[in-house]
Amino acid sequence: MMKRILISLLFLVSVINVRAQKVLDEVVAVVGNEVVLLSDVESQLTQYKDISSTKISLARCLVVDQLMQKKLLLNRAKIDSLKITDEQIEGELNRRMEFFTQQYGSEEAIEKYYHKTIREIKDDFRDEVKSQLLEEQEQSKVVSSV
Repeated sequence: MMKRILISLLFLVSVINVRAQKVLDEVVAVVGNEVVLLSDVESQLTQYKDISSTKISLARCLVVDQLMQKKLLLNRAKIDSLKITDEQIEGELNRRMEFFTQQYGSEEAIEKYYHKTIREIKDDFRDEVKSQLLEEQEQSKVVSSV
């Protein structure tokens, strides 16, 4: 009898625990092996600050479409075995850091804003920059044959 109560109690606690867990992110779309996350869509939507609430669903659809196109290019770039060198990535990261330095006034201001060193910021952006460079390279390849 005690064993049944204990098992029931453990089951109840695990069900409550599962219901209490929050979803951290959701998959909105899958393109090849690439996923578009809800957080990506929401992040892009923040750029449309002045959009009316009646047009937010249209904006959301456009953002999902844009992100899916990017993932399609990235997926195709991987299929085509396109390569981006470390020098290309580092060059783009340096270019972006120069831009941020102009915007914020100094590297120290950037570090203060992000609460990280320049090296840590670059490390955070490295994968994103590589993906963007691959997307651009694939897009150039596709457009050149048109």
